[in-house]
Amino acid sequence: MQIPRKILVIISLLLMCILIFSTFQLFRIYNEKKKTLSQFEELKSLIENTPSQAETENKKYLKLKEKNSDFVGWLTIDGTNIDYPVMQSPYNPEFYLKHNFYKEEDKSGIPFAAATSSIPNGDNIIIFSHNMKNGTMFSDLQKFKSSQFREENHHITFNTLTTSDIYDVIMVFKISELEAKKFPYYKYTSFDNITAKKYLATAEQYSIWSNNTTIDDDTKLLTLSTCEYTLKNGRLVIIAKKRSD
Repeated sequence: MQIPRKILVIISLLLMCILIFSTFQLFRIYNEKKKTLSQFEELKSLIENTPSQAETENKKYLKLKEKNSDFVGWLTIDGTNIDYPVMQSPYNPEFYLKHNFYKEEDKSGIPFAAATSSIPNGDNIIIFSHNMKNGTMFSDLQKFKSSQFREENHHITFNTLTTSDIYDVIMVFKISELEAKKFPYYKYTSFDNITAKKYLATAEQYSIWSNNTTIDDDTKLLTLSTCEYTLKNGRLVIIAKKRSD
C-alpha cells in the first residue's frame, strides 16, 4: 500500500526537525564545554606562570584568592579531566552550583566545598559538582566504577593556600535521594558526634567498592559527590583518606 504524499511530507518535516534539534543540542554542548575549558585554562595560567619554588608553591594560589575570596583550593585527579579550583560560600552554600569562578550565572557551576567543611584540616572535606554531559566538572568520577581505573588512578591532590595534601581513594558508593535521607553523608564534615569508623561503616552499606583500609580517630577524609543516573536522583560518592604527614 502506498503511503499518502501528505503523510510522507509530515514524516520528512518531523525528521528534519529532529535533525535540526539534535544538531543544535550538540552545538550547544560543544560551546558550553569550550567556554568552560577556556575559563579554567585562563585560571591555570595564573598559577602556572608563578615560580614553583618550594617556598612559593602554595602562595601562587593567592592570585586566585585575590580574584575571588571564595577560592579555597585546587583539586586534581590523575586520569581524569578534574583539575579545577574549589570554591566555598559559607553564607550561600549552593551558590557555585549555578555560578562560575567569576560569580557569573553558569549552569555548569564549579566544584564547591560544603559550607561546614573546615579547610584545610577538617575531619571530612566534602566537595560537590555537576556530572556534566559534556565531560566537564565531576563527570569523570564515573570512571571510579571501573576496577582497572581505580588500580591505576587512586590518588587525589588537594592544594590550598597553606597545604599540599594527597588522598588515597578508599571507597566508592552510590546512593539514592531517598536513602540519603537516612544517611545524609553530605552533612558529616566533622566527626564530633560520629566517628570516622562509623561514618565509613554506614557508607559501606551502599558501596560498590571498598579497600577496607585502616581507620583511626585521627583519620582525615575527602569526600567527592556528584549525580549518578542509574538511581533515582542518585549520587555517586568517592571517599579518600588523607596521607599521614
